[in-house]
Amino acid sequence: MERDGQTPRTVQASPPSSERSGCLACVFEHPLTGPPYGGDKTNNYELGAKTSFFGGKLRVNGAAYEIDWKDYQQAFQTACGINNANIVSFIVNAGRVRSRGGELEISATPVAGLNLGAGGSFTDATYRNDVPNLLLPAGSRVLDVPRWTWNARADYAFAMTGEVGADLFLAARHVGSSNSGFGEGEVLPRPAYTLVDASAGIRLGSGIAIDVFVNNVFDAVPVYAQEFANSPGNTTATNYFAYLVGPPRTAGIRVSKEF
Repeated sequence: MERDGQTPRTVQASPPSSERSGCLACVFEHPLTGPPYGGDKTNNYELGAKTSFFGGKLRVNGAAYEIDWKDYQQAFQTACGINNANIVSFIVNAGRVRSRGGELEISATPVAGLNLGAGGSFTDATYRNDVPNLLLPAGSRVLDVPRWTWNARADYAFAMTGEVGADLFLAARHVGSSNSGFGEGEVLPRPAYTLVDASAGIRLGSGIAIDVFVNNVFDAVPVYAQEFANSPGNTTATNYFAYLVGPPRTAGIRVSKEF
């Protein structure tokens, strides 16, 4: 760590490795249970820095990394049985995976009561060999890993009168597109989404707080997960794609009290 007046800086480098156990001794109690799978191992390389400026009013943290996997454990899903009516999910070893990327975080307090923050990350994760179980050639993106994510927020607290205070809050977060969910040999694209939340409130001297909030201001439809699933018994379809999505725009009033 180095210090230059009021500007502390910390530089970190880490080249550790790690292992994750597998399930080579799985007991098959059901014909649809997946096969055994081995553990995976990683070699991790990371270089990062944490900095602070202007007496801590501005902080900037960043890191770049590379992770090399061997025998990567990948969730796998397939259809089987009569008319492919049964869906089976299990873990398989997908071979070698390489993930390279970086992240950056910035926080600032330019004036009393105002806090600003932003962060972002980039991840390039690819299979380094063909993955026959997923019908993916070498160089394909790893499932469920978006390339870009970012977030930003601002909150401001101020006094209205001697005993009444107020605060304003605004936040946004973005998750980039990825490939996710699979069935019948088809990889499903998962779309990017951006969510924005906002609130305004007052704080009374008695400890009572009243907030008006709106979550998901622009009524986006974030897709959190996808899978190939069994159809309900009251339909004629044998199976279907299921989507787990986030809640719609939600507005309300929240009242709380400190004791």
